[in-house]
Parts: sequence; C-alpha cells; structure tokens
Amino acid sequence: MFEEILYSRFFFVKNRSVYTFQLASLLYRFGITKSNLMKTLALLISMSLSLATVSATPGTLEPAAGTNVKPPSIIFNFVHAHRQGSGITVAWSSTVNNTVVSSFTVMRTYEDPNDPYAVWDVVNMVPCNNGRNYRSTDLSVSPGTISYVVVANLTGGGNEVSEIRTVRIVQR
Repeated sequence: MFEEILYSRFFFVKNRSVYTFQLASLLYRFGITKSNLMKTLALLISMSLSLATVSATPGTLEPAAGTNVKPPSIIFNFVHAHRQGSGITVAWSSTVNNTVVSSFTVMRTYEDPNDPYAVWDVVNMVPCNNGRNYRSTDLSVSPGTISYVVVANLTGGGNEVSEIRTVRIVQR
C-alpha cells in the first residue's frame, strides 16, 4: 500500500483515489518520509496498544504520594460560603439522615487552609435533623481572606470534611 507513495517535494500517488491522496498529503504535512514511515507506524501502534492496556486495567486510581486529592464526598452535595450583611453564611446540602451523621461543625481559618498547622476555629455546631439543606451564619468576621469547611460528625465515629470555601472581606 505504501509502495504507491513516492516522496519528493509533494507526494505523487499512482492510485488516484481521494483517500490515498489525503493520506499522502497528511504524511507529507507531518514530515514523514518513506524511510521513517515504518518507525512512525510502529510507534503509533505501540502507543495505541499501551493506551488500550491502561484503559482496560481494572481497579481504582490511587493519587501519587504527597498529593492532596480527595475522592468525591458522599455526605455533601454542595458547600457554599458567601457574604451576607456584616457576616458570612455557609450553606450546604446533604442527603444523609441522622443515622449516618449526628451533627455538622462549621470551622474557619484566616491562615492558609492547605497548611497542616493552620488554626481552625469552631464557628457553629448544627445538629443533623434529617433535613436536606443546612445553613450557618458567622457574624464575628474580620477583614481578610477567610476559609471555611464543614465537618460531618459521623454517628459511628470519625468525620468527613467538606471542600474548602474561601471568602474575602475588604474593610471600607
């Protein structure tokens, strides 16, 4: 098949079909000559086989060591934090009932939220009441960048932390 393709300034095709001419012009555009054509084909075939092998491998993907990747939450549907009046309101949604979660704790920090030594202050504790939407308002805020998280206290022990939400308060 590729014996029909001759390489010079343009490809000339013995077989005048449109598809063969398009293939020849595409190969010329990427600088593939007759001498490196077999190497290029071998590389493309090995890459496609390795991608097929990776996508067919069963199991879960594990994050690399030292990365801060969390799996999606099964407790929280969403968490929002926004300025409301002179305070900040944190709102979240959860579809679990009080047999799974006993209460929610809203926490804030003025420091870098990704710092493991950051000090987190407890703003409010909200009991789980089988509702779907929850809300907590923090009225004692100071100017600066404030980060909030909601911690779901599980009934069997342990907890699950929501994503970090950040609000910036500017003093006028």
